[in-house]
Amino acid sequence: MRVLLNDVLRVSLLPIAEVLVYALLLIGLVAIGSPPLAAAVLALLLTEALLVAMAVAAKTLLVGNSWGRDDATPFWSLRHFFYFFSQDCFFVWCRRPLRFAAGTLLANPILRRMGC
Repeated sequence: MRVLLNDVLRVSLLPIAEVLVYALLLIGLVAIGSPPLAAAVLALLLTEALLVAMAVAAKTLLVGNSWGRDDATPFWSLRHFFYFFSQDCFFVWCRRPLRFAAGTLLANPILRRMGC
């Protein structure tokens, strides 16, 4: 599981997820008849929103919403790997939206859903 989460998914798929999501959204929007320039701008905005939603979904599905200071898990347990994989998803996928929302109240909903 460590090899799958850390070596395969984290190193290879997390960094290119932005490009894949953007390309799929752009192709889909152009295919349904949107003008290419409008589709490019809309796909850019939707990509960032979808990546934040994917990071929150990964954390919720893998770790759950109840993880807190009273929870403990052995260091090499599956839950340990899930927690740090969801943290890696957050760091990679929420980088731009949180940089945009830095210093404002817009970052609070994202950070709270991630357990901050």
